[in-house]
Amino acid sequence: HPASWAVGTSILSANAAFRDGHKYQGLFGVINSGYIGMFLFWITFQYGLVAAIFLHFLYDFLLFTSVFLAYVLRRKLT
Repeated sequence: HPASWAVGTSILSANAAFRDGHKYQGLFGVINSGYIGMFLFWITFQYGLVAAIFLHFLYDFLLFTSVFLAYVLRRKLT
């Protein structure tokens, strides 16, 4: 398809900007957000934007909940 290179380049460019927005998280954050960003692009094209948004919400919710629980447990143990 004639537009496939343009679409692919757009995806990589948008993902690079998304990835670079997470530089404050260090090397792990940059690599992780790069892979998660590409995965969410794939989800968007396979299942739609709402599915990708829901998975992003679920990922953030689980991550923030686990960090909060670790914080609470650490405070109780000290």
